[in-house]
Amino acid sequence: VRVLELFGYPSAALHSGVDYDDAAAIERSLIEGELDLVLISPARAVTGSFKTFLAKLHDAGRLGALAVDEAHCIRHWGHDFRPEYRRLRELREVCPGVGMQAFTATATPRVREDIARQLGLVDHEVLVGTFDRPNLTYRVVPRQRPVEQIAKLIETSREKHGPGGVIVYCLSRRETEEIAGSLKDHSYDARAYHAGMTS
Repeated sequence: VRVLELFGYPSAALHSGVDYDDAAAIERSLIEGELDLVLISPARAVTGSFKTFLAKLHDAGRLGALAVDEAHCIRHWGHDFRPEYRRLRELREVCPGVGMQAFTATATPRVREDIARQLGLVDHEVLVGTFDRPNLTYRVVPRQRPVEQIAKLIETSREKHGPGGVIVYCLSRRETEEIAGSLKDHSYDARAYHAGMTS
């Protein structure tokens, strides 16, 4: 949202970190036509109060479309399942006739079918872009001395792409902390980032 605002695109975000007064101001701005885009967390989107507001927005002719990002999260047995995503279909009930779009970078044909079914999409188009991501490199190697392996990958990245950040995904919060600490011990400016951190 901050980047969109920098480019002069009127937008806002609604999530658990937005207090009541700010949320009310965002909703007023939407009704009055001052915002073109609002990003909202799925957990907040499926609350009764937001669905009531959405119906009001729909009735006022101020709702152009609904878009679901990270739509693969709707898949129950997926790697990133979040139960609120399964309830997003309810939004269609309070604003019938409004188009719904679903976006994800990780959808096999089976996952795409599940997303469409869960969201109640009818006569939908499926657009699939290229899976080639030139900025990403995937390799599978045996895990031996992980900190040294990561340090070597950082150096390889610097040689190939110049200075810049590297993101290392870990399997647990504990491992995230341990690897960040070990990389610091190797003179890298490394920090852990995980769901257990305060805002």
